[in-house]
Amino acid sequence: LEKFENDLDNPEDGLRSVTVSNAGLLDKDGNLLDQSEAVVSGTKVLVCTGSKSIRLPSIPFEQSHRIFDSDTINLLGYLPRSVTISGLGIIGIEFANIFNALGVEDVKILVRGSIEVSTKKLGMDMDVANELMRILKESGVKVLEGTTVEEFTYVPPPGADDELIEMRL
Repeated sequence: LEKFENDLDNPEDGLRSVTVSNAGLLDKDGNLLDQSEAVVSGTKVLVCTGSKSIRLPSIPFEQSHRIFDSDTINLLGYLPRSVTISGLGIIGIEFANIFNALGVEDVKILVRGSIEVSTKKLGMDMDVANELMRILKESGVKVLEGTTVEEFTYVPPPGADDELIEMRL
């Protein structure tokens, strides 16, 4: 999804239309169409662009059975005692909320900068972002601003019984 063009609002009937370009479009049966542009209209329009995780080379995904990304976390066959999520993206927020709701007592989100800057990068409305952060914090999720993983100092190898990953923040 490259951009929205001609974002038109009609305040009289609440109708909203956007032209979506460079997008994969599906027909009513879920088949991918060859078109790369369409006008979508309705009183409420939701465009789901999807996402794909990026494996940063500094994170030792392949060296441990205890480090996951959003594509592999679904392979987790147990409920961990603690979860640390790096980054304040939508998927990270979602997983923090999920693990917290499942009863994981120690859920942390590491935010490299400030919450305000991170949520603005997502294009999130600040009122929505503030309410989301309030709900997360009240539910017990710890949001650590100005924090990033500098180094993984110990990572249990695949198959090891060790549970804890040691990180220098």
